[in-house]
Amino acid sequence: MRHRRSRRRTWTVAGALLVVAILAVAAVIVWPRLTGSDGAGSSAATTSTTTAGPAPIPDPAVGTAEPRIVPLKPSKKAPTPAGIARQLAKPLANKDVADLTGSVSDPVTGATLWEGDPPRRRSPPPA
Repeated sequence: MRHRRSRRRTWTVAGALLVVAILAVAAVIVWPRLTGSDGAGSSAATTSTTTAGPAPIPDPAVGTAEPRIVPLKPSKKAPTPAGIARQLAKPLANKDVADLTGSVSDPVTGATLWEGDPPRRRSPPPA
């Protein structure tokens, strides 16, 4: 019986020493990461001012936008159905777009200036 107790005590002491050794190794590895390499801590207030970070990138210069779509000048005539039909006559004569559908309307009055089978929807052919 005495032999069993001494064996149990030996294993208990060995286990306790093993746990202490593991904790010591973990502390040696983790402690510098938590406190910084100099032991002063890793908070922003204690970081060294000798190492400069990258310089800030300045904002690009902002230019002025010029409109590409401009309204008609007051001296110009408003588009008419005959004028739209005349402008579309040449493109519609092209066999590749001759089956064009759609409509053109006056944005001010809402009047329809040209129609080409508007109820029929079309999709471009696959390439």
